[in-house]
Amino acid sequence: MRRRAIAIIAVVGAGFALLTGTAWVCGLRLNLTPSEPLGLWRIKTLQRSVTVGDLVFICPPVTSLFNQALERGYLRRGLCPGGRAPLIKTVAALPNQEHRGCRVGDDRR
Repeated sequence: MRRRAIAIIAVVGAGFALLTGTAWVCGLRLNLTPSEPLGLWRIKTLQRSVTVGDLVFICPPVTSLFNQALERGYLRRGLCPGGRAPLIKTVAALPNQEHRGCRVGDDRR
C-alpha cells in the first residue's frame, strides 16, 4: 500500500514538472500580481517596434533601489537577473514623447 502511494505521488510530481516545464518553454507565465489581470499570460517576442499601449514584460535592473524593493517585499522573486520576477507594464510613452507633462528621454535601460 505504501509503495503504491509513493508511486502515485511520484507520477503526479513528474507530470506537474513536465507540464510546468512545457508551459515555461512555450512562453506561458502565471500572473498572481494585482498590477495586471490575474491569470495565465503568453509571452512572445515582438516582430515590430514597441508602441504606446503595448503590454511588456520587463526585468527590473539590478540596482540598490530594486534590491531594497525586493527585500521589503514590493517585488517578487523570480528568474530575472538579481532574482526578481518580471514586471508587466503598459507602455505610456516612447523616447522623446511626453506623458502627463513628463518628458521621456532616450535612456532605455
